[in-house]
Amino acid sequence: MTRNQIRVGFAALAGCALLLTAAPAMAQNGTQAFKCAGAISKVSTKIASFVEKFVTKCTNDYVKRNLFLVGEKGKDASALDKSGELCQKFVNDKALAAVTANDVDAAACGDDDLAALGHIPTAATGGEAVYAGLVKLDALRSGLRAAANTAPDLWAIMDAVEDVGTPCTACATLRNALYGRGIGPCASVVANIGAGTAVTVNGDGGFTAATTVSGNAALDVCRWEDALSGAFGVFGGPSRSLSALVGGFIPVCVDVPINKGFVNDLTGGKTVSSLEICQDHDVDDGSDECQVTGVNGSPFAASDCQPSQPEGHCNPAPGIGTDFCTSDAQCPTGSVCDFTGSTLVAGSACSRFAAPTSTGAGEGMIASTLINTVILGTSGPDGIPCTDDDTADPGTPVATVQTTQDATIVVYDVNRAGGTLAPATLSGTAVPTSAPDVGPFENGTFENGLGGGGAAFVSGFPALNVDLSPLYRGDIVTTIRLEYE
Repeated sequence: MTRNQIRVGFAALAGCALLLTAAPAMAQNGTQAFKCAGAISKVSTKIASFVEKFVTKCTNDYVKRNLFLVGEKGKDASALDKSGELCQKFVNDKALAAVTANDVDAAACGDDDLAALGHIPTAATGGEAVYAGLVKLDALRSGLRAAANTAPDLWAIMDAVEDVGTPCTACATLRNALYGRGIGPCASVVANIGAGTAVTVNGDGGFTAATTVSGNAALDVCRWEDALSGAFGVFGGPSRSLSALVGGFIPVCVDVPINKGFVNDLTGGKTVSSLEICQDHDVDDGSDECQVTGVNGSPFAASDCQPSQPEGHCNPAPGIGTDFCTSDAQCPTGSVCDFTGSTLVAGSACSRFAAPTSTGAGEGMIASTLINTVILGTSGPDGIPCTDDDTADPGTPVATVQTTQDATIVVYDVNRAGGTLAPATLSGTAVPTSAPDVGPFENGTFENGLGGGGAAFVSGFPALNVDLSPLYRGDIVTTIRLEYE
């Protein structure tokens, strides 16, 4: 098996990257996605620049008056009082006011656009635009970080001006966060991946590659009610959060870095929906079973599904499994997808967000799941697979919504053989809505939920004609349960 075989095998997963909303609408209207990106960028840039500008003005004015007026000129402390009042004005009336005064133009962003741009679709959160609150919260985080870079003693200045004249609650909150305590706006935490975390790849004929994995994720957790009410915003970045060895002698590496998401506070202020995904490999039998039988007894609407696509045969044929393909990328190195004389049609994925299946609020994340295999000779200088020096092709990330509700994925007519690949529904676990005061947050919900084995996020996706030679070649369903301890 060559590196190219590995790459193209998992390239099939890339087609699922936009499964989470009605992808056809997005594909047909790139201009709208561009408008959505512009609307988000406009608000994000404006908030971040206002926060940086006026928090920096606050600190600069304070330092100037403290060093020059009180120190060199011998003025009394009233000069600092004036500075403190001005600082409060900069923070409250300018910097933080920008957070509430600027909103993403909802008309510019449909769910298709949000999914394509890596944001949580509104359908995933019961129609609420949680993504807009996360945009504002992230912009606040960026602006404060930039201001802190120019004034390392920013927390001390916030402490000094907090009680000048009218108490500045916002200043106190910023001080706490900058000093690593308090509830907002942000603090960095390392979330440990629990032993219950599992990645499972199911194929036809009983093929299963499953493993539990461990690791950790570095996250910024932010809280600012005027940006995102009733919840903590969670922001991650590129990181190798998981790695695993499955399939016996062939290492399969799994990375699931969180892009952004939310976790409820004690009020349980946000809800997230369950996730259902379906794909029918063979629609030549006269029907797309996803639109007839569906998932959990409910058919999908045509608008929930991507367009079907012609299917051919790999030529020359692979030495394992099926030879079906919808593109050259699904065939081994040296083989092409031959459509000559073929009238086959493969159904594409259907997806939707369903009503929550368990009571209480849930949490949601957007994560970029990356799966790739490492064969002999591609594990880098250290000889250890799934480390940063691997030379194996890293594959293509699949953007998935992770939910603490349920995720169900079904494939009909697996490998065109008429069977059904339907793993049991994965159930997540919501963060508890009662928790003691622990960690850097006032009510401790995030820390307790992710630090006490309380939260589990689930997701998954199907893929047709995936090459996992020499283990398997054909249709698969990948499910992921990401548990924190």
